Amino acid sequence: MSVKVVHPVTNLNKVGPGHSCFDVEGTTYTFEGQGWRILPFTAYVSENERSNRPLVVQELVPSVDGQKAVEYVMRTIRESAGGNSYGYAGICSSQVARALHFAIPGGFPGGGPGGLEDFANIFKNFKPSDLYKKLKDASLSVGYSVIWKEPEDDFNKDHFRSCIRTFIGEEWRPQILTREDMNRYQPSDTRSSKM
Repeated sequence: MSVKVVHPVTNLNKVGPGHSCFDVEGTTYTFEGQGWRILPFTAYVSENERSNRPLVVQELVPSVDGQKAVEYVMRTIRESAGGNSYGYAGICSSQVARALHFAIPGGFPGGGPGGLEDFANIFKNFKPSDLYKKLKDASLSVGYSVIWKEPEDDFNKDHFRSCIRTFIGEEWRPQILTREDMNRYQPSDTRSSKM
């Protein structure tokens, strides 16, 4: 089962720490202002193309069980409806880190003992770049791709390239993706749902 963490490198206003969400087999789970939203990866990419934000797509090792991350999302949706708020504490990247905690064999390095209440504060205010680095440093990432349609103007092009370099912590050079590369990011299901 393919699991990816998707990081738009800025906020919608082109500054700020960015965002994190995760994708399991072409379905994206994103924690936003009103809670979890679930939609096809292609729809998520289209939304970000309109804002011109580059997406750093971090592919995780095969041992990460995407179904367990999805179960976390569904459980927090159910439990939040029942009055528990710990599933909705924190920001996007802290919620993704919590979901991945259940998906990683043995838990997220440095994570709590496994109960939601026990580690609700561990990843609080965990920035997207922190999550990217933590996954990379723990050897849970097998690599990354950048999905981005470069803007025409040099100011925004240079700004976003700088944001990508800062986010990944190393020099980045645009790569030409082959049709096969792009097909990996084009699941055939185009349904969208909002939770």
